[in-house]
Amino acid sequence: MTLHWTKEDTPRWDAEKQRLFGPAELAAVGLQAPEPGTAIADEWWRVTDDAGSIVGYGWLDTEWGDAQITFFVAPSRRQAGIGEYIVGRLEAEAADRGVNYIYNVIPDSHPDPDWMKRWLAKRGFVPGTGDLRRQVAHEDALAPRDRLRHRGSAARAPATALSLALGPSPDTSLTRVHSITASADHFACRGRQASRPAELSPAATSWSAPPWRPVCRVCSPPATSTIPERSG
Repeated sequence: MTLHWTKEDTPRWDAEKQRLFGPAELAAVGLQAPEPGTAIADEWWRVTDDAGSIVGYGWLDTEWGDAQITFFVAPSRRQAGIGEYIVGRLEAEAADRGVNYIYNVIPDSHPDPDWMKRWLAKRGFVPGTGDLRRQVAHEDALAPRDRLRHRGSAARAPATALSLALGPSPDTSLTRVHSITASADHFACRGRQASRPAELSPAATSWSAPPWRPVCRVCSPPATSTIPERSG
């Protein structure tokens, strides 16, 4: 299963949200159900599976400097790593906006606040002033290997969800996954090349032994594979 992250340009309290958010779910995120069809605040993204079914939502509010994140996983799709996937994507969105911290406020109406605190704490959130927060990992401050790990955590659901092999006629989502993987590998490879000893020729494109052998398919593409071009 591949998870798809799609921004809602004009978020509204549409039929899908009305269907998924019951009283308990609204209480867990501290929302009061708006009138059907009305516009809702903040930046919203929906998460869908390969069949196009909505399995969760994440939303972000950067009005006060740091990024308040809130997320929801459809009741029938819980315990599958979707919540962690959403948090990772929201952190990546916050990083793109230059934000230093993401935080979550557990509302008093949450049916199990202690469980929610434990869940966030296991993922690096620490108590703040009325919230739990985690520092955003900005890519320009990471070593190449950490940068690769950060990109992977933000771009992928659990490993079992995106353990996809290269195959013929990939669909759009699979092509995007391959592009993300190639791009992240290239970052690591560029970092490795940048740190090689000065006596190695800058023109060198291959080495006979680790750690100087190119590790990505951009620098050293396989003869039998086609790697999608990077965009941007």
